[in-house]
Order: sequence, then structure tokens, then C-alpha cells
Amino acid sequence: MKIVRIERHNREIFKYMLFEPEQALTLSPERFGVLDGDTPCGSVIYSVTEDRIRLHSFFVQWEYRRKGVGSAMMSHLIRLGKEKGAMFITANFFHIQEAMVQFLLSFGFIITDEPGIYFFSLEDALQSQTVWKYLFERTYPDICRSFFELSEKERKAVTEYLAKGGYPVLRTKEPGFQYYLSFCVFGKKGEVKSVLLTFGFDSSIIIDYMMGSGRDNTSMLLLFRRLLEALSSIPDCRKFRIIFQAENEGAVSLAEKLLEESLFEADFVCHAVRELF
Repeated sequence: MKIVRIERHNREIFKYMLFEPEQALTLSPERFGVLDGDTPCGSVIYSVTEDRIRLHSFFVQWEYRRKGVGSAMMSHLIRLGKEKGAMFITANFFHIQEAMVQFLLSFGFIITDEPGIYFFSLEDALQSQTVWKYLFERTYPDICRSFFELSEKERKAVTEYLAKGGYPVLRTKEPGFQYYLSFCVFGKKGEVKSVLLTFGFDSSIIIDYMMGSGRDNTSMLLLFRRLLEALSSIPDCRKFRIIFQAENEGAVSLAEKLLEESLFEADFVCHAVRELF
């Protein structure tokens, strides 16, 4: 196996494992990956800002996990940090990603207290007059389908849409991904207008990706409506928490508009720091 810098000439072979958060796009991210012969088996996206390395994405293919690939990538990142004169490496991961959190701890990271997500309870949403006004007292010109309902042609269109947005399609095959609670909005000509992808852990639904296009936000509102409708059909649905990553500014701002004071910031993401000097 060898570690290679991901650049324009070899980016295509890593494209399904390059998930770049919105925050990373403003920080001139750098990338490297691991090849087993010609087979990509892992990737890292990071940025160098002031005195630190910021880890944005750390991905290892399922069949290569627990085989030293992750350790090799982290060791390489630490070496890069020292070469670039950084004093820290910082990373944000959900607490419920226990394997990743334990992996960071094994490399000398320290978990600090820094809120990183917004959440609201489904009960708050179902009782909110603002939510009903914006979501349920209007008609929508577009068609919204769950991943379960997609035809082969629609699935291909969504795959291309996600690839353009930098979201690795392989992530939709990871444990916790919610096909029933992930939705796509299509326009009259069959074009993809917006996508909402979710992961489920216990009684929490994490909005991992939410992207839309167009002059208005009706397609985004339609995604919210379908999500709330689907969740409300589940027994004991009012116990659910819907969670947004703080860096997903578009989803958070839309939720704030809908839910007013019902949107809370919570310490649900671990902020991990590793000193390099």
C-alpha cells in the first residue's frame, strides 16, 4: 500500500470517498489517499489554518478497516502537521461514532467540550404553528420521493447530483443510513432539485446532507415536510430528535426559520485536539 497526494490527475479514482463539508471548501482543503495497488482504500481531507491542521474527513473502505490503513493515514497526517509547523490537529466527530472517537483517543487526541450541532424534537415541530404554516398549508410544484421509491433512472440522476456536490455515494451504504427517511425532489423535467440524506441512531435522526437549487426554497421545504410526515408515522415518534451539523448552514438557517425558538444547540459532537509539538 502507498499514500498518495490526491490531485487533479488522480482525483477520479477517489471521487466516491471525498466528502467535503461546506466549511472545508472555504479553507483551501488538501487531500491524500491510500492505494492498494490500483484500488483506493482510504482518504483524508484536511486544511492548514494558522497554527493547526483541521481534519475535515477521514474515510476507510469497509473491507480495509482494522487492517492498519487508518493508522497509516493518521500517522501521515501527524507527520504533515509537524512538517508544516502546525501545533495542533483538530477534528469534529459525532459522539455516537464510537469507533472513530476511540481511534482518535488512541492517537493522543483529547476530547474537549465544544457544541457542534443543532437539534429539535419532533414533538416541538408537530406542535409548531410556524411549521404547519410553512410546510402543510401550501402546495408544491415538484415531486418528492424517498430513496425506497427511486426508479433506476432517478437513482442515476441522484448519484450524479451527489457526485457534483462532493458527497460520496458509498456513504449511503454505511450502517445507519436511512433509505426510508432520505428524500429527493425532482422537477417537472425529471431534474434533481434538492436532496436530503439522513442517518439514524437510536431515537436521533442526523441530517447528514441537505442541498437544493433554485430561486426559492420550496423544494427544501418539501424535504422537511416529507421527513416530518415519515417520522410521524413511526410509533413513539415524538421522542425523536432531528439533528443538523452546525457547518450545514443552509439546513440550520432553514430550520431556524421554521422552528423559531425550538431549535437548540447541543454538545452532541466531540471536538478532538492533538498537540504536535
